Amino acid sequence: MFLVFFIFRFKASNAITKQANGLLTETEEEFEIYKATALEREQKVRRELQDELNKQKYSSKKSKKE
Repeated sequence: MFLVFFIFRFKASNAITKQANGLLTETEEEFEIYKATALEREQKVRRELQDELNKQKYSSKKSKKE
């Protein structure tokens, strides 16, 4: 009787573990996609900031020469 109980508990625990591992894999994939898009967005914003800084730097140098 105890053997049947432990087999049942093992199967139930094993099913829960498989489900949790599946969810973990799915979440990790979603996170990798998020990291890639966040990195692209951050690089784009930094490039825009640097372009704006360069534009202001050169426009201020130009106005000082005049």
